[in-house]
Amino acid sequence: MKKFFPILTLSLLITLYILTFGYLSIARHWSFQTAKFDIGINHQALWSTLHGHPFHLTEGSSLAYHFTPIYFFLAPFLLIWDKAETLLALQTIIFALGAIPLFLIARDILKNDLLALAFPLAYLLSPALQAANLADFQAAPLAVPFSLFACYFALRRQAPLFLTFAILAMLTREDMFYLALLLGTYSLFKWSRRMGIFLITLSLIYAVCAFGFIIPKYAKQAFGENYLFIARYRHFQGLREAIGLILSRGPRYAAFLLAHFGFLSLLAPEILIWSTPFFLLNVLSNYPATYSGEQHYSAIFLPFLTLSAILGVAKLKGKARPVLLAWMIALSLALHFLRGFTPLSWNFPLPSIPPHYRLLSQFTSLIPRNAPLATTVGLYPHLSNRLELYPLPSTGNANYVLLDVTSITDMHPVDFYKKFRELMENGFGIVKASDGYILLSKGEGKRELPDEFFDFARAVNPQPSYPIEVNFEGKLLFKGLDLIRFKEGKLLFVRTYWQPLAPLPENLEIKLFILNEDGEPFAGTPFHPLPTLIWYPPHRWKAGETVKVDTIPWDLGQYFVVALKVSAGEDWRVRDFKASGPIVLLYEDTLVQVAAFRRSSTFLCQLTLPERCPYEPTGTGDLSPEWPAEADFGGVIALKGYDLKPGKPLRLTLYWQALGPIPEDYSVFIHVLDEEGRKITQNDGPPFWLTKMGTTSWVIGRIYRDERVLEAPGDWDKLEIGLYRWQDLTRLPFGEQGAFIIKRAQEDKNP
Repeated sequence: MKKFFPILTLSLLITLYILTFGYLSIARHWSFQTAKFDIGINHQALWSTLHGHPFHLTEGSSLAYHFTPIYFFLAPFLLIWDKAETLLALQTIIFALGAIPLFLIARDILKNDLLALAFPLAYLLSPALQAANLADFQAAPLAVPFSLFACYFALRRQAPLFLTFAILAMLTREDMFYLALLLGTYSLFKWSRRMGIFLITLSLIYAVCAFGFIIPKYAKQAFGENYLFIARYRHFQGLREAIGLILSRGPRYAAFLLAHFGFLSLLAPEILIWSTPFFLLNVLSNYPATYSGEQHYSAIFLPFLTLSAILGVAKLKGKARPVLLAWMIALSLALHFLRGFTPLSWNFPLPSIPPHYRLLSQFTSLIPRNAPLATTVGLYPHLSNRLELYPLPSTGNANYVLLDVTSITDMHPVDFYKKFRELMENGFGIVKASDGYILLSKGEGKRELPDEFFDFARAVNPQPSYPIEVNFEGKLLFKGLDLIRFKEGKLLFVRTYWQPLAPLPENLEIKLFILNEDGEPFAGTPFHPLPTLIWYPPHRWKAGETVKVDTIPWDLGQYFVVALKVSAGEDWRVRDFKASGPIVLLYEDTLVQVAAFRRSSTFLCQLTLPERCPYEPTGTGDLSPEWPAEADFGGVIALKGYDLKPGKPLRLTLYWQALGPIPEDYSVFIHVLDEEGRKITQNDGPPFWLTKMGTTSWVIGRIYRDERVLEAPGDWDKLEIGLYRWQDLTRLPFGEQGAFIIKRAQEDKNP
């Protein structure tokens, strides 16, 4: 049993990887997190290759992007099942099998089966490998396991298998000639001169053909002179700028890569150094994904990292080996926890297959097998097993058009709806529509969308992550919101829940604003309409149903505020609200700021309420400051009190009240003074709660919190507080000094 333990353990690791990432990659696909780029075009090119049209895409050729002769070897697997899921499963299996040569290489070099198991474990835990596995389908990362097999057979001096896998690695993409070149160089100096010369010559011929003839020909047809991937390196001019990019991006990216194997790769720099061309290509690119550690771009380093780590450990003797390998596994687990893509990693979002996907087959079954078809980019990879498939807005020769208003469209929401109306006006009719899907056929079908089409916007048993009730004019109830991450990246979209309490007018508008710390909107309806409302406008809503309304995905930054307004000719007022979180009402109770969020710096993004937004209601309740005050500033605004939390930093909350109409926005100043009255530091700006609040938006008689964080030294003596016009620095009058004074001696007692 002891003899078979390493083999059984390796088999278990490989099986667990295949089951985990087989499910995750296909579940992503079934939950519409894949699109035309990249699995859609890769699948169509492979399917077309299988059916006698090598590298064919409806709009040209996949050779305009990459030279991938490996397609001829992969295409026959589509005979098993011609869907994109086959490629996702095949990719997962090939990645997992890369653990076998890695184990065998480590065993042969270290002469210890148990120690050798550490390397396939770290390999399968690798965020770089897992990211590639979940980045749709790409041919290039398949070079990783192929090159590892080639290295093993090179060590074993098995020429036919060595050449086979070296050539397979090269054929995955045009730039992978470099791997074959390195393997040929190794063979030349360490094994067989004739075989080395052959492989070096073959790799160079391959590179010249790919870069010199094939790709330029097709890329020029598709992109003109602005070839997509060369354009990634036109942003810097000269060596100095290139060095600057390397120094700014390189250390962090290198640390991420080296951490995969506990930095043990540094013990064999003579191997690691050969990965430099790939490293430079990634860090010099103007496409952040290449050096972020996400997607598939970092997987190519795994052969270099693994082999150098193995050879580095082999240089050590005695107990140093198991100790360092234990360190390597510990660091690999830590990196996986922080940056991995399994339930073992923190904040892992397990993809769920929505009921919406299960309806798709009802629509695809109505489309003839070889009929020219147009569809959205989100549905593209689900329909790419055909020769003619057009991504909207292009319709080409399509006789059928399949739309999904809930998935990625790659079009402005208004343009997408206009395209639907245009198709209806140009001879297409509705064959079937349900839950956001619309199947159109040329020359036949109905003219109106059925009621079941709007099911995509109806929430059954809604349970918002942030439940908040805001009643607008007794006619429309806001019920809360969710924040949903788009794919695995940093884009988010906001989902809000609404319930009509009565029939709504046709001119009703729902406006959602995403505000920054300055109170300025940077996303939401000022920039893009809410797609749900284009298809299912509020006047069609049924009383009592709950409607979910999504924004488009957007980079909302590290701090943002969600605000709402409802209008029907005039702005509707908020009648009442229920919230366990912070609420602010502005502009005569017509604008409500319902929530503020701080986002963590990790790319996996954890959303939390920020420290500066205490989780308590505000805006209309009885606000009782810790230290009450009555300070009248020019009969315009009164300071009703303050809260003061000493320490570093100093936290000060002011309570302001509008005494009458405020004609302009005033700024607050807070001067921190020492015992001699000298100003040490200051804090200026508009009143802040959730976000900056212009005083012209305040309601007469209402009290508003204003939170300040002061970097005051420990020897401060007093605070001066006042208001002024920011345009000319004119203060609102208050007493002789024009400022309210808080003395440090009063810090612990009522002033």
